[in-house]
Order: sequence, then structure tokens, then C-alpha cells
Amino acid sequence: MSGRVDEVIEVMRVAGGGVSFRWRGRVYTVAQVIGRSREAADWWQGGREIRRYRVWASDGDSEGVFELSTVIPSHEWRLVRVVD
Repeated sequence: MSGRVDEVIEVMRVAGGGVSFRWRGRVYTVAQVIGRSREAADWWQGGREIRRYRVWASDGDSEGVFELSTVIPSHEWRLVRVVD
């Protein structure tokens, strides 16, 4: 599967300082942060900051590259895109 998703996800900190996220009932463990960026949100969004992360993650059965984002200060996380 590859393409835009744009769904709310739950991000969790795990023992040892790692991070995982839950998407569609499956828990993916982040193995590597491939890239990150910050940008100012548009003025009609209150001028908040958007943080984007491209990560390599696995749920034990499958693995891939996922693009995650969060808007500061809300801390709502979204899975933006899955890349095969």
C-alpha cells in the first residue's frame, strides 16, 4: 500500500526511549527517523507549528516508511502517508 492516508493515530513512548504508534489496530515500532521538518501553520490555524517525521517502522509482520505529523501545541498525531 502506498499513498496518502491522513488518519489520527496514537503515538506511545516505549521502554528504553523508543516510540511506537497504533494505526488501524496494529502497533508499529519506529526503528529509525529518516527525516524531520518544521513549518509554521497558516494564520487561520492559529499560527501553530507543524512537525513532520518520516520514519521506518514495523509491526512485526510488515515494515515500511511512514510520514507522521503533529501540530504543536495540540499534540494530535496523524499518519499522513505510507510509502512502499
